[in-house]
Amino acid sequence: MGQVLLAAFPAYAKDALSIDNTLVLQGILAASGIGIALGSMLASKLSHNRIETGLIPVGAVGVAVGLWCLPLLSTPGSQALNFVFIGMMGGLFIVPLNALIQFHAADSELGTVLAANNWIQNIAMLGFWCSRRCSPCRVWIATTCCCSLPRWRWSAAATPLLNCPKAWCAFC
Repeated sequence: MGQVLLAAFPAYAKDALSIDNTLVLQGILAASGIGIALGSMLASKLSHNRIETGLIPVGAVGVAVGLWCLPLLSTPGSQALNFVFIGMMGGLFIVPLNALIQFHAADSELGTVLAANNWIQNIAMLGFWCSRRCSPCRVWIATTCCCSLPRWRWSAAATPLLNCPKAWCAFC
């Protein structure tokens, strides 16, 4: 979701808020990172050395409220504060989820489980990035190649696959 917000907000800010200054725009987007750090620290304090699953719905509702407020705010300062809020709620949401993943994974498989979790998140981000910049055929090829990476090593030779000719599929 963060990737979607980072990709879509600049166009929204330019059209709806008339923010043309790149530095201001990047500052607003950076506020979400500050919020994530604050939310992660708050989750640590509220958890008291245990996995506090009650923070997950609080974080989810908070992110939804922050996203709902986006079109209601009209100044760069209010948008930055909202991004801090969204980031904080995201931190409250993700910290207990990552703790649950680590708690339920076997010690011998913890690294594999965490790597798989990160891999799935990156595939989702790649899919979104490709959907904004590429044809559906390229998205399918990119995600298929990445999902089969353990069996087939990605190489520079595979890059031309992303430049598929229109004859390969009806979507290009």
